[in-house]
Amino acid sequence: MAPQATITVSAITLSVTAAAALGFGATSAWGANSFANAAPQVYLQVLSEPASAEDELPAESEGVPYADGAGLRYDTSRALGSDATARYWVVESEQNQICLVSMLLTTGDSSMVCVAGDKFAKEGVSGAVASFGASGEERGYTEAYLVPDALRFVAVPDGLGLVTSYLATGDTRDREGALTSTTADGQARMNVQLLHPDRSS
Repeated sequence: MAPQATITVSAITLSVTAAAALGFGATSAWGANSFANAAPQVYLQVLSEPASAEDELPAESEGVPYADGAGLRYDTSRALGSDATARYWVVESEQNQICLVSMLLTTGDSSMVCVAGDKFAKEGVSGAVASFGASGEERGYTEAYLVPDALRFVAVPDGLGLVTSYLATGDTRDREGALTSTTADGQARMNVQLLHPDRSS
């Protein structure tokens, strides 16, 4: 299953978001199918934790809330952490989708990818955001791969690092391969294909 991608281009910014092509293990002791129609908190415990100031989604330069009008439940946003390139959040949508938000530290450009809970349980959610200057120079880029917190990444390709045990981030544009996540007992597995957005698109 090939990644589904939406690319938005402006004069100075290229933003890429994508839902990755993933494969769940042949036999899952974790039983992702049993979570069909479950609330987002079932997949990510952080969504049930008390909110703090750092959990608030970023504001745009005009002070308008991030993705205003996109149908998000802003009070559900929770910070997942940051790396040297970007900050990351998870937030629920009004349709009970799980949304992954990435914001570049250099420019403030950001992306959002949302998937239904049952799809997240089987496939996770992945996205990338890139920013380019008026002359085409790259000003920032990151990829993010989020899986349910019942899983943990155990095989991470070069170019990626772990923000949490279930969130991997970085830059794999010159690499091939996949990430592997498993349950603590190793009986269930999710393989996540790497994103490779085309800068020339």
